[in-house]
Amino acid sequence: MRLQLFDFIDEIVDVYNKDREIYENANLILINFFTKHFQDKYDAVTSVYSRVKSNESVREKLIRNKFYLKYDNVQDALGNMVDLVGLTIECRFIKDELSVYNRLVECFENHDETYYKCIFNKEMFLNLKMPQPQVQRNGFPNYRIDGFILLDNKKVNFELQIKAMVHSFWSNIEHQVVYKNTKLVTYNSLISTMLSSIKDSLDVVDNQLEIIYNQIIDTNISDKRIGVTPETFKMMVASSINELVSERMLKSVGVTTNFKQCSSMLSQYIYITEFLNAENPALKMVEYFEHLNYLRVNEIDFTKEIYLEEFYHNDIFCKNIGDYWISVMNVDYEWHVFFIILFSLQPGSPIYDFKRFTETVKSLIMPKSWIKDIFKDFNKEDKNKSLNFISKLVSEIIIKQDSLSMIYEETLYNIMNILIELVNTMEKRYKNYNEILEEEQIIYTYLNRHIKALF
Repeated sequence: MRLQLFDFIDEIVDVYNKDREIYENANLILINFFTKHFQDKYDAVTSVYSRVKSNESVREKLIRNKFYLKYDNVQDALGNMVDLVGLTIECRFIKDELSVYNRLVECFENHDETYYKCIFNKEMFLNLKMPQPQVQRNGFPNYRIDGFILLDNKKVNFELQIKAMVHSFWSNIEHQVVYKNTKLVTYNSLISTMLSSIKDSLDVVDNQLEIIYNQIIDTNISDKRIGVTPETFKMMVASSINELVSERMLKSVGVTTNFKQCSSMLSQYIYITEFLNAENPALKMVEYFEHLNYLRVNEIDFTKEIYLEEFYHNDIFCKNIGDYWISVMNVDYEWHVFFIILFSLQPGSPIYDFKRFTETVKSLIMPKSWIKDIFKDFNKEDKNKSLNFISKLVSEIIIKQDSLSMIYEETLYNIMNILIELVNTMEKRYKNYNEILEEEQIIYTYLNRHIKALF
């Protein structure tokens, strides 16, 4: 004969399912509210996420917390489940948790002995009388607030938590590794000590991230530049990329490669495209290191073929160099690894990132400020033809070297100096594009000899 408690639990779950749409609607209203008033308006908040409790989770909680003994009817049982809808406001650092909580308090006004009413939504209530932070069963503090929202004359309970990034990560560790682990493991003092040590280490990580955040960005400068030198910034990014490649490549194919020079170039590329003119470099910086950390714990398949949409570029240098890279990226494994990492670091459109990388390489060889000032005595048409002439020759000579070192910072810098010296001579020697064209072979020989010597 089946125990009656399971009939009661089934009845609770059935009623919960019938009202599921109400819970989903409440969840949508709540996530929109906290996104609008916190994530969109408060820099310390990195994200707002939520969930509606699954049937399995409801059933598990009913049994674990012995609701079948505490309540006689379904509505009382559901009414006392405070986390059927759960929301988390995730902030950047541990110190931000208190400031987010204080900001939350400012959005509510006293309603009765227990609850405060939201000043922006009169149907939303929070129990701000609860002491914060709450002490969890593991002994660690956590900002957790009970609340409810009135929807279609129904009271829908929700639980709101405020967590720093490292605390969110810690919660996932506990939930997936400890509480969801069904294997028979004695939870002894050693395991408890190790978990506590991991928690302490995450607190140290939080402190280190905050130091990095504060040192990299000088919020007082008016031009919004990064607060450390470009060299320091690029060194940090290059080091992270190099470690990422070593770890992920070893796991994917069992071998690794010397990626240091490529890491330096990628850090230069990231600095130029993502941070140099960013409106909020502080946020961009933290997001980028978060993305690097994400890549370090996820698979990167170095064996898969790279597929790109059809590539075309109006600039002759970018077109030539881009066509070459496409021809080798699935043939030469060094190039393959490089572009796998490039597209992993820039999780947008691969063809867009590919085009932008060709443009960045050209800008390092032929800076726009330099292009603007050369061949000033030529008419506009002759100047453009002369620039295209040089771009074509340089790209063809670089491609002929067939070497990954063509993208190394030192190589690009040296090619730039060769071009500067060449153009200085050309400006003195030639009066128009036709004169340049007449000595094409001489110019080609000069460029080829000097560029080839770099490889």
